[in-house]
This record gives sequence, structure tokens and C-alpha cells, in this order.
Amino acid sequence: TGMLWVSGGFAAAAVLVEISRRLSPALNREFCDRIFGAISRPHETHNITSATWYALALFLGVWLLPQHAIEAGTIVLGVADPAASIAGKAWGKTKIYRDKSLEGSLGFFFAAIVTLVVFFSVISAGYSALAIGITAVSVAAFTTLAELFAGRIEDNFSIPIVGGVVAAVCLSLTAGL
Repeated sequence: TGMLWVSGGFAAAAVLVEISRRLSPALNREFCDRIFGAISRPHETHNITSATWYALALFLGVWLLPQHAIEAGTIVLGVADPAASIAGKAWGKTKIYRDKSLEGSLGFFFAAIVTLVVFFSVISAGYSALAIGITAVSVAAFTTLAELFAGRIEDNFSIPIVGGVVAAVCLSLTAGL
């Protein structure tokens, strides 16, 4: 309940900022240039920011998914998405979709698997090694696809939600293993 209130407050604040930015071009410039200039992307000046998408994903995930499932989706975003960027920029030669490379996607996939195996092993929730393996590979595969094909839906939204849903399904199906 506490996390629902916190994530809901965070999401509400983000939506209010987005509405305010649309109503006031001066406020939009202040947010995009001065407050978040170093971390915002050029396209966010006139679109919904990645932070707002992330806030909405956290709120929906906390509200609708089991705790370990939304945690899994969120941790994949935090670790595997930067890993994809690093691998893609360093070694990305084989373009597979738009500006995405095979090497970046493989970096995402393997970073997601390692992260999830460590996460599920550390939280000691009684998951079997088989359940952890199935969940890690499944979540990694589906979130890699979500990251690869992210378009109009920001990957800061799709990765935690897709990862959380896949984790919830896998963990419920492997509960007896």
C-alpha cells in the first residue's frame, strides 16, 4: 500500500509536470533547458519524457503485478537497457531494426539474464533453480524484444511492464517446480 501511494504520487507529479509543460512554453523551456538539460533528450522537448513513462510504468506495475514481478521488470530496465546502449555503441555493427544492433540486443539479453538470476537468487523467496532459470530467460527474451521494437511506446514504460507481466506469468506457472 505504501509503494502504491509513493509510486502514485510520483506518477501524478510527472503527469502534472507534463500538463504544465504543454500549457506554458516558458515552463517547458525551463524544464528542458535548465532543470533537466543535461539528462533530457532533444525529442523530449515536445514529447512525453522518459521519466513520466517510467513513473507511469512503476505505478501500474506496483498496482497490478506481484512485488517480485515488477521488481524484476524494473531492475532489467536499470541494468540491461544501459548495457544495450554500451554494447551497441562499442561493438554495434550489425543493424537489425532502425538504429538498434544485434550486439546491443545481445548485450541487453545477457545482462538481463545475469541480473535476474542474481536478483531471484538473492531475494531468497523459495524459487527453485529451474523456476529462476525459466523466468530469467523468458523475461530477458521478451524485454529484449520490447527494447528492440520500442517506438511510440517508450522503453522506460514497456520494459518494466513487459518484464513484470512475463515474470508474474513464469513465477506462477513454475511455482510447483
